[in-house]
Parts: sequence; structure tokens; C-alpha cells
Amino acid sequence: MTNQTTLAAAIAASNAAHSPDTGTRVYKGRDGWRAEDRITLGPAKGSMGRDGERVLHIDTHKSHRGGLVTHASVMVHTPDGCCSCVLFGDFSERLMQSNVKCTGKAVRTQHEHVMREYAGSLLDRVRAFYAAKEKPAQAAPSALDPQFAPALAEAGCAG
Repeated sequence: MTNQTTLAAAIAASNAAHSPDTGTRVYKGRDGWRAEDRITLGPAKGSMGRDGERVLHIDTHKSHRGGLVTHASVMVHTPDGCCSCVLFGDFSERLMQSNVKCTGKAVRTQHEHVMREYAGSLLDRVRAFYAAKEKPAQAAPSALDPQFAPALAEAGCAG
């Protein structure tokens, strides 16, 4: 099974679980046109230690610098409707930025391009990010380790 097939299945399952309509949601909101996809990644603990579902958000919208930006971030959605993320602790990545006017067609086109070209590898990067975080950290070698004794003695630091 290819990454694209896996991605399509993940999006369809996630969207079906969260809303009656499936696929990308494109709408005009307070800040202009926006496209979004949500992909449920599995159970997780939120920033406040509450159980929830880890959800990948892929959004295309007007950038504060002008043009369009497509961004991916992961948040934990709890059953009571709250969502949270840990700043610099949860996955977040800018996928694409373009210098075009924010129209419905431009938003849809850029979002579809990103979903088609980048999202398969994106799922792999997200999974690797959280797998690395959940792995027990290896202790860094201490300056007191015997392997450092000759270098410390040479520097006049050994006692």
C-alpha cells in the first residue's frame, strides 16, 4: 500500500468519524478563504494530562505576510470539545507558501496540491516525530565516565 493510499484512507476514516461530510472542507470565514483537513492519529494525552485523540490539522489560508500558506500541526482533541497543543512540543510544520491572492480557487488549488504531493510523507514525519518523543531518552555521556579520564587528565582536570 502506498503512502497516498494510506493517506486517503486515513482522511476518509477521520472525516467520516468527525463530520457527515468527507474530504477537504473549504469555506470563507472571518479572515477569508480557508481549506482544512483533519486526520485522527490515535489516542494521546493532552497538555493538561487529559485523555483525547491526537489529530493532524492541515490548513491552507491567507498568510499574515500576504499570499497563501499551508500549515500542518497536531493537536489533542478531548471528548468535551477542547483541543490543546504544546508550543514547541507538538508537531508543527509549514508545508507551502505562495505569493498569490487569497481566492477560493487559489486556496482549493494549493490545498489539493499539498494533499496530493506532500501529505503521504507528512504522515511518516508526524509518526516519526511522536515515536522519537515516546522513546526513552538515552543518557548523555557524563564527564565522569571512565572513557573521558585520559582527556580530563591531559587537561589537568582529573582529581
